[in-house]
Amino acid sequence: MKIDRISIKNYKTLEKLDIPINTFYTAICGKNNAGKSSLIEAVRTILGSDSHDPFDYSSDFEVKHNSDFTKWKTEKTEPISFCLSISLDNKLDTGLIRFIEKFLKKKDEETIEKKDNYVLEVSLKFHPDKSNPEISMKFENDTLDDFGSREVLSKIKSSRTLIFHNSTEVTRRYGRYHGWFEDFTDQERTSVKAKRDKLQKEFKKISDRHKADLVDLLGRLNEKYDINLTVPGYNFERIPYEISLGEKDFDIPLDGWGSGTKNRTLILKSLFNAKKFLATTDDSKKIAPIVLIEEPESFLHPSAQAEFGKLLQDLATEFQIQIITTTHSPFILSNLDDPTSNILLERNIERKKLRETIKVETSGKDWKKPFSLALGIDSPEFDNIRNVFFSTSNSLLLVEGETDKEYFELLKDQAHGKHRLDFDGEIYSYGGYGTLNSTVLLKFLIEKYKKLVITFDLDAHKHVKKSLESLKLQDESDFFKIGIDSGGKRAVEGLLPNNVFNKVWSDNVELVQQMTSDNKEESEKAKNKLKKLYLEEFKANARPGDEYYKEFYKMTAKLNRAFKDK
Repeated sequence: MKIDRISIKNYKTLEKLDIPINTFYTAICGKNNAGKSSLIEAVRTILGSDSHDPFDYSSDFEVKHNSDFTKWKTEKTEPISFCLSISLDNKLDTGLIRFIEKFLKKKDEETIEKKDNYVLEVSLKFHPDKSNPEISMKFENDTLDDFGSREVLSKIKSSRTLIFHNSTEVTRRYGRYHGWFEDFTDQERTSVKAKRDKLQKEFKKISDRHKADLVDLLGRLNEKYDINLTVPGYNFERIPYEISLGEKDFDIPLDGWGSGTKNRTLILKSLFNAKKFLATTDDSKKIAPIVLIEEPESFLHPSAQAEFGKLLQDLATEFQIQIITTTHSPFILSNLDDPTSNILLERNIERKKLRETIKVETSGKDWKKPFSLALGIDSPEFDNIRNVFFSTSNSLLLVEGETDKEYFELLKDQAHGKHRLDFDGEIYSYGGYGTLNSTVLLKFLIEKYKKLVITFDLDAHKHVKKSLESLKLQDESDFFKIGIDSGGKRAVEGLLPNNVFNKVWSDNVELVQQMTSDNKEESEKAKNKLKKLYLEEFKANARPGDEYYKEFYKMTAKLNRAFKDK
């Protein structure tokens, strides 16, 4: 199963919310009380287990119209409504598709049309004057009757294919147990049962020998007794097995680890269980699971959050299992370009009072809102550096602007021989020296990357030196000034040979004049245009060697030494 759309009406702050989802990994972001948990509750109400097992927390609440109906609406005769549009895969959801088929056969006994994917729409309506919800279901273009709808929903719930993990309640909810014997696959249970039967027979032989010995001993008494030894029928169905994690020569029970380690391990256990659903060979039981995770970043350091966030995304794609998370961390947000992979929720304000939850537009220029909302830093700073959170490299060279990056990328060419920029890593532009004053971001980068080197224009040194040194970074070792200490050359362009400047200036006299203008905006615009022209001229004519790269080679020698020493 894969949820394609969630529609909710009149439930708590979710007065009217409609959310499309296209990807296997989706992150829902928003401030506290924005409606994230209410959205998850709606999904759990429809798909969660209705089991009374005390260890089953997939559906441990119920919807009550009187208390859950949107508070500020005066007319309370409308129902609370939940609706899910779900994709079913013909291979992964065979069990559910065949079960639905039983309720859709026509009079001529024809079955449903064979397709790769089907659409199932499930709706629950909670009316104020009814104790039980109204259930309706549509499969492709066919509407199931009331009996069929209830049977199909019962099938979904009893299959326990919705796996829910609340990271904020990791200890109370999950303890340290990995699972029960009944969680094994059909093949695993068959194998264990065969060995169990063999073990029972061996117990019986031993007990018969012990019985004979005891009867002989009891026969020496004056009073006569009959004796019988009974081999207990061990209930392998409810035998728990625990998780331990290894550290050097020791295996430590999960309870002995920190909350962050426990949380990650138990989430991965949930994904492991989800993957097992896909492994069954019994077509009647095949239903692809959906995994809901509340705040997977809980108890994790930012660098661990970034690593774990990428892992969750990779596993969702690899396993083809839908994962929906709620989060307050930008490191858990999806790095996909699809705008539906990240959802930002916030509350409308009416007359200074919080009202309904809305989905914020996060495509286009507004994509950065979830990041700034979660981190509490200026959006432009995070915008310029966000891609490094999802990099898989161990080494990173941070440069001030995109033009800097292009110059340094040229220096990685093998044609430069011993003078080439030689490190196995990536180059990222952070978009202006102001970003280097964000110690939150820099702390994360320092801990994430084994080798991190930062460069900036020479004229920015006085603006960033204090913040860099406060993080124990060292001048000419961890960070480097780019340019020559001379007028107009205190930037990466200062490393260019004079013939580049002469050619660009002679061809663009008007721009050179504008650069000296008293109008700051005009001057800055001209300066930026000239920077692009310098780069174009350099890329068009420069060849490896001292004629064009002499000053650059001095810089690469320092950088190569810095990466080698780290």
